Amino acid sequence: MGILTSADSPVLRKSAIALKSYSHILGFVAFIAGVGWFLALAYDDFNGKIYLSENALQPGLVSPTASILGQTNRWIGELPTSDELPVDWIHNKLLSIGLEAYFHNFSVRMPFAQSNEKVLTGTNVYGIIRAPRIASTESMVLTVPWITMDGHQNRAGVVAVLAMAAHFKRQAYWAKDIVIVFVDRGWWGMQAWLEGYHGTGTSQCKKIKISARV
Repeated sequence: MGILTSADSPVLRKSAIALKSYSHILGFVAFIAGVGWFLALAYDDFNGKIYLSENALQPGLVSPTASILGQTNRWIGELPTSDELPVDWIHNKLLSIGLEAYFHNFSVRMPFAQSNEKVLTGTNVYGIIRAPRIASTESMVLTVPWITMDGHQNRAGVVAVLAMAAHFKRQAYWAKDIVIVFVDRGWWGMQAWLEGYHGTGTSQCKKIKISARV
């Protein structure tokens, strides 16, 4: 302030006096501008796709306009009719959404007389939604079994989660990677995927590493 009020600089001294005279008005205008800009951050055109690294703050970001019903109804009509998990169709759909998509072939030796097959083989499909702007240090896994506990095909569940994945992909506030696994052969397939993901193995599951991880 000493520079502005220096006797050697009458122009700067007059400017400083003018600023001091209107300081209350200028402060009020700056305050209103700051509040207005803060409110504008709620709109996508102004927030630059910011994200939250603190998970505790995310419940307030629930979007009441998110709807997957229309997309689910369209895709359930496209889902192939088959007794087996439609791995190719799911894989192509994940790629079209924009996810990383991979196959996981597995082989499980049945330890008990629960099946006529001594060796159970199958193929899981999984996709990865990478969290933007953060390192892939944390993740959560969503599993979608093809066969439900009562023995029915989980067709509606498969297309519903695919529609959710399409919605998730468009969001920018994820603090974790999201891995979606479409499971073949029930919990045997899930066990095989987990062991492949973590690089472990048991006497039942043939050790097959998966193609990608977070």
